[in-house]
Amino acid sequence: MFTLTALVLGVAAFLVLGVLGLVFSLVAGIVTLPFRLLGFGIRLGLGLLFLPLLLVLGLFGIGLGLMFMLARLLPLVLIVAGVVWLVRRSRRPGVTNGVRV
Repeated sequence: MFTLTALVLGVAAFLVLGVLGLVFSLVAGIVTLPFRLLGFGIRLGLGLLFLPLLLVLGLFGIGLGLMFMLARLLPLVLIVAGVVWLVRRSRRPGVTNGVRV
């Protein structure tokens, strides 16, 4: 009989400790909620202030990336420009049966 009573008292003690932990956690959450909201607002405001800088850095990064890509394409562009220049230079006025076109 003693073991059954001890078991019931042990379960009751764990139940009381669990409820006390729940109440303490709930009160602590309610007390700290304004500070967490304030911190969230501050982080949001700083993030919004950082957006223009992020935009400028992003555009600079895109421009830098395009510059490097174009630098790698520069030999191909020069070859195409040279071929176009040679073709235009060697053109003669079109003459068909003595009639200028």
